[in-house]
Amino acid sequence: MEENKQPQAAQPQKVNANLPLQQAIDTLQAEDTPENRKKMLGIAAVSRYLVPVTLTPPPPRHEAGRPIAQPDTQMAIQLLTNKEGQKYFMGFTSPERLAQWPQRQKGDIVMPPFDQFAKLLGEEKCPAEGLVIDPFSKNVTIPKSLVLNLQQGKERLRNIRSITKNDRGVI
Repeated sequence: MEENKQPQAAQPQKVNANLPLQQAIDTLQAEDTPENRKKMLGIAAVSRYLVPVTLTPPPPRHEAGRPIAQPDTQMAIQLLTNKEGQKYFMGFTSPERLAQWPQRQKGDIVMPPFDQFAKLLGEEKCPAEGLVIDPFSKNVTIPKSLVLNLQQGKERLRNIRSITKNDRGVI
């Protein structure tokens, strides 16, 4: 016998906090050592972040409120400007940390990986000077040069793993 099932409305995606990165930042800020810095940067380099964006023109929405991608929709990442006029990407580790942003408006959020920040920062026309993780709370700044160096290290490691995998573990 077949049950009469009602279609379910799309549910908003639940976003969990990036607790390993938050803990690494807390540890680093409690005791700034090379080991703690290396650990925090290692976790940051493999993390995804909540990033506020502006979609133009505003796209139609699913019942749950998520935007429906349209061919003409353009996405602009909202940047943070410091007192010196330098612009930075913002990456939040949780919805709670995002809510601490004083200028937070209802809007859209994307969750790009660290690699995407590196790609954007590597572009010649990129106005950002780096990435600020959890501005308005823990506030860790990773300058553009360090983001790019971390990304190059990740790519070298991928290449080494690819070579050893193709050669069945023999270098």
